[in-house]
Amino acid sequence: MLPSTEAICQFCVALATPFRPNKRMAKNKQLVLIAELALVLAGVFVFRGLWMLLDSVEFMHTPIALWLSLFVGSGVTVWAIRCLMKQEGK
Repeated sequence: MLPSTEAICQFCVALATPFRPNKRMAKNKQLVLIAELALVLAGVFVFRGLWMLLDSVEFMHTPIALWLSLFVGSGVTVWAIRCLMKQEGK
């Protein structure tokens, strides 16, 4: 599907217009960056805690538990990616 001529013209005009962020926008971007960094660091601690917790459970050292966790993790990953892709399409 090709974009219409009007859409191309609007895109070109938007491209030629200089972007001037205001102080509020810069402050919001800084806050978002700090929040994303905090989320990544918190994720590391959650991952480590969950890893240590599962490591202490004897059942998780069996081959069936390892395969089960692999399949469940893969299934959840595919589901989450499909949900994200569906949201991008809207």
